Amino acid sequence: MSGAVQFGLLGLGAGGAYVLGALGLVIFYRTSKVVNFAGSAVGMTGTYAYWGMSKNGAIPQLPALCLGILISAALGGAMYMLVIRPLRAASQLTQIVATLAVFAILESAAALRYPSGLQVVAPIFPSGSWRLLGTRIGEGWVLLFLLSIILVVILHLFYRYTAFGRRTTAVAENRIVASSLGISVDRVAATNWAIGAGLAGASGILLAPLIGLGPAQASLLLVPALASAVVGNFSSFLLVTLGGLVIGIAGSEITKYVATPGWSGAVPFLVMLAALLLRPRRAADARPLRSERLPSVGTGALRLSVILPITAVAVIAILLLLPPTWVMPVGLQAAIAVVLLSQLLITGYAGQLSLAQYIFAGLGALLAANLVYHAGLPFEVAILVGMIGTVPLSAIIGLLGTKTRGVNLAILTLGLTAALETLVFGNQNFVGSAAGIPVGSQTFFGIAVDPLLYPRRYAVLVVVLAAVVALAVANLRHGKVGRRMLAVRANERAARALGISVQGAKVYAFVLGGVIAGLGGILVIFSQPFAIFSNFTPEQSINIVSYNVVGGAGWIAGSFVGAGLAPGALGSQILNVFASSIDNYLFLIGGILLLLTVFQAQNGLAAQAYQFGAVIARGIRRGARNAGIDTTSIVQELPDADVMPARA
Repeated sequence: MSGAVQFGLLGLGAGGAYVLGALGLVIFYRTSKVVNFAGSAVGMTGTYAYWGMSKNGAIPQLPALCLGILISAALGGAMYMLVIRPLRAASQLTQIVATLAVFAILESAAALRYPSGLQVVAPIFPSGSWRLLGTRIGEGWVLLFLLSIILVVILHLFYRYTAFGRRTTAVAENRIVASSLGISVDRVAATNWAIGAGLAGASGILLAPLIGLGPAQASLLLVPALASAVVGNFSSFLLVTLGGLVIGIAGSEITKYVATPGWSGAVPFLVMLAALLLRPRRAADARPLRSERLPSVGTGALRLSVILPITAVAVIAILLLLPPTWVMPVGLQAAIAVVLLSQLLITGYAGQLSLAQYIFAGLGALLAANLVYHAGLPFEVAILVGMIGTVPLSAIIGLLGTKTRGVNLAILTLGLTAALETLVFGNQNFVGSAAGIPVGSQTFFGIAVDPLLYPRRYAVLVVVLAAVVALAVANLRHGKVGRRMLAVRANERAARALGISVQGAKVYAFVLGGVIAGLGGILVIFSQPFAIFSNFTPEQSINIVSYNVVGGAGWIAGSFVGAGLAPGALGSQILNVFASSIDNYLFLIGGILLLLTVFQAQNGLAAQAYQFGAVIARGIRRGARNAGIDTTSIVQELPDADVMPARA
């Protein structure tokens, strides 16, 4: 028997697991047109519940398995009723962000509640092996594959021939018509979300004894399941099955024929990329399913006369006033704000959701660190080269953004993040040992800025560079390029009619966003004498989006506000005054704040503060005018808000 056939058979079990996870995503999407990024996290929650009930024999295995699936199903139904249903008239971007918030909450809660590391889960399937075509395969993997095929057949028949299946199809086609026919749309949708979440729970429970259980299980299964669902266009159970099996088999084959580590983890990204590029593009794909109102865009009223005094005050505070323990948190917050400014360009100005900005930050930092350590380049030169080094990949993603958009682009960039995590940041040839790359002390144009010896100098450097980037983004907002981006964001078809190159605007946004993210990553990494890259993961990329939305997806000030949620920044430093080890809870706090922002302040905290300030300013002017006082030179009239009506 050839090695190719042997490794192909070994990949069938993993493919079956991906199929189980993708089936839930298809069911979520069929009734609500929402891609549930939290599906695997919901399944992980049910898996932990099963593990907790069965590990000490308190509850027999089979009842515990059923209860775990029911917990996932109940959580899925509750998620629809409490999160998705209230947002069904919101933009697609808002709905995606809401599911990302639930993902962050569930994953961080699991990390806090349960032991770290992989937990051993008692086997569910027999522990023997079967001989197929001359190859020994674990019985558990074979049964998992067979179970996934059986479930696909059952679901296909169920949704095609039962009354509930026909009602589901009616709701998916037209909610208003279905409601007029007496169908309870919300009941059908909530039931489907419960079924999808139950399948995600079953997938996690059945897979846990084979691969172990840990908080990272949610992200481990998320990308392959999404890639499988993309192959089936979130509608066809049969094509989803094909996609999952292709990913599982290809990943297994790569481990045999490719010696370079990480390529098996890149398979989901390559499969979803091929599926999106080869799929015929319909006219309807070029625009959202409904008219959408995206988060507002700030005024961008940031001039040199404004930024210079603010930066000068910050520099004086860092050099003379701040206690030593507060200096580096200020620098870290400014560095993270630079990364968020790159997210602002893409999401706020160009209207595209990228989940890869933190990976671009890591690529720029990795290139700069290697240039400093191996080539001995000066720090300022390494910064420039690191920023430019992000251009090729960000340009490619920008071009792909012209072929796909919305949720598909978010899935694609998340897949890219997962692929680069395994290919680059998990490869010791690039990132060095676990201790990282020793970059040592640095100088910037002859001035020593070693963060250990001169933390105040390094913090000043980061704050000044962040101010320069903020000023550049503000000028872009008011320039010709910025206006073109905003036109594309508002309505691509109208922008084309005006002679604007939609492709050019998107590529420009991604390239410039990648360059700025690269700078932010360099400033973050070089804050320590050893550059460690284990933090550049899909979870962190999701957190960057969370910070951006909470602060204000289209507001420059929002980038600096949202950066306060990053571990080690000012937010954690302030909270540490009241409670120690607050960094452990920041991801959970960020997820909760993100969910609250989606419901109560979709424009972000910066927009809320701007509107509040505008109300106060108008009140002062009105009161002064009634008193006969001329306030022209004291308080300038402020608009209600600079909200861009992004109707597609």
